[in-house]
Amino acid sequence: MEKIQTIIKFAHDHADKLLSGVDNLGEYLVQDLSTLTPHDVGLKFPLEILKKDPRIHYVEIFQDGTISAGIFCMPPGSFIPLHDHPNMIVYSKVLYGTLRTQSVDWDIDTCDAPMCARLSDDSIETPESPVLEIRPTHFNLHSLLAITECAFIDIVMPPYNERDRPCRYYRDAPCTSMELPPLRLRDNEVPSESNAYGENDTFATSYEMRDSIATHLHLEAVDMAIDMGELPYLGPPCRKTTKRSR
Repeated sequence: MEKIQTIIKFAHDHADKLLSGVDNLGEYLVQDLSTLTPHDVGLKFPLEILKKDPRIHYVEIFQDGTISAGIFCMPPGSFIPLHDHPNMIVYSKVLYGTLRTQSVDWDIDTCDAPMCARLSDDSIETPESPVLEIRPTHFNLHSLLAITECAFIDIVMPPYNERDRPCRYYRDAPCTSMELPPLRLRDNEVPSESNAYGENDTFATSYEMRDSIATHLHLEAVDMAIDMGELPYLGPPCRKTTKRSR
């Protein structure tokens, strides 16, 4: 069995225990993911399609009602805005390139205001970086900036679905009660599809991911979706049953 097949089978067979965090089973998944390479999933880089079509592209490896596995391929300067993973866990590994990740968690302990969150992590991820683990109370919201062309794989349990686990996007809400260095869209406006992902605007002007960011943020939901391209999966075959919903 190929490495990616082993990873998906293990995640699928032990999804309930991985979600509950018992038996430290996540350590085995992290160990296998940490050595995964683009070759293991049939990915050749750099991707010529990203020069012709500068959208983020998604490669679906596997999906059913229990887990989903896929690869996000990002051209340099492209950006995925702050979004959540409701009641889900995610194991994420950069396969090539350099990615900046800012992770945020809901702050229910030290902030009484609604939709109050705190910055939990701000890091540069490469293939040598540890596997990123996302849980309902750990790094649950994040935004992603491609420093160079890059690709990362996500193993998600359970997958998004529009009824129970929709993917929601957020921005920093205007707040008069606290002085907060902003993590927000320019002029507090939602970006258009043309400028949010590096097509007609630069990263710095379409969305500001600050080097010095507020410890606490007051967020508000933003009604938006990302127009992603799709690429075929060319790695070892994995059974697929239902389409991705995101």
